[in-house]
Amino acid sequence: MILTADLGTTYLKAALAGDTGKICSQAVRIRLDRPSSPLCWIKALEKSCLELQEHHPQADVSCVMITGNGPTVVPVSTGIPTLSVMWDGATNPSFLPKIKYLRANYPNVFNSASFFLGSAEYLCYYLTGRACASEPPKGFEQYYWNTEKLESEGLQTHKFPPFMKAATLLGTSRNFALIKEGTPVLVPCPDYIPAMVGCGAMHNGIMCLRTGTGDGLNLCSSSKVFPPGLMVSSHPNGKDSNLSVIIPDTGASIERARREAGLEKEDFEKSLHSSTVRKACENICMRTAEALKFYKDLYIKEIRIAHGLLDSPYLNSMRSEYTGLPVFSANCQETGLQGLAIMAASYLSGEDITSLTDKIV
Repeated sequence: MILTADLGTTYLKAALAGDTGKICSQAVRIRLDRPSSPLCWIKALEKSCLELQEHHPQADVSCVMITGNGPTVVPVSTGIPTLSVMWDGATNPSFLPKIKYLRANYPNVFNSASFFLGSAEYLCYYLTGRACASEPPKGFEQYYWNTEKLESEGLQTHKFPPFMKAATLLGTSRNFALIKEGTPVLVPCPDYIPAMVGCGAMHNGIMCLRTGTGDGLNLCSSSKVFPPGLMVSSHPNGKDSNLSVIIPDTGASIERARREAGLEKEDFEKSLHSSTVRKACENICMRTAEALKFYKDLYIKEIRIAHGLLDSPYLNSMRSEYTGLPVFSANCQETGLQGLAIMAASYLSGEDITSLTDKIV
């Protein structure tokens, strides 16, 4: 079985999948009491493994695939690091500003670090003892580092581990809860990639809408000409482009409206129908429609929701009304975990990710 885990900013989620890539367990959600603490991440991963083992006592993990929030920077020296510098969703989505912040505000921690890792990379390092950086998708290199950037900032190049392609073999694990010694652990990837795979946005014109504190639009496009204002990177299907736009403060605005209406403890779906919360929903949908203007004349067939805070039948219906596009929700509980499972199954079987996705999603 494949063990998948998604380290978010509030929760760590995990699930088991068959070696064919289909999720076969209820996802486990562990709240992070100290979101920036690597020790908290390790304990959450251990707890999630033990909970999964309770429901699947005969589970034999054949492969581990992890994704995580980012860009988050973990300074690694001896023992388990005491802190990380997390991305807050509003600042520059690059690694080097976080490292410069660490140097300015925690000089002792910065100077004693042997190397720097991302959040998912740290969990994989803890399991395997091997350090790596997930290779940036083509087009997103500006958010990472290279020798020239490091030297211009006065940073030591040997403290930055080598880039490795996501979903390839990083190393083998130690004994850890459900995971047996010698189990393959794959190179992790940014969380938007398994979200696209897990909702099946693998063909021209299918848009993945990643919902959460903020939203992200990711269009699979075979176009060779891109309107200005879009972030352009390679698509996980290996042939098309991922054209993306970030819409900040979406889920956060819904939560504020629920609190203002005194409905934060009420059923989420029902609370959306109150006048105060409905206005926030309408605002989000208008912003989504406005964001679609960045795509101008590009072909968009449909929107698929990557599960998160705002995967709601009521809100999806409203999204369809405002955008004029069909809006679909995937038939699995956690699209990100499903995407990780498909990527790991592709590694195990050698089968193309797109063909696996078409079978499963």
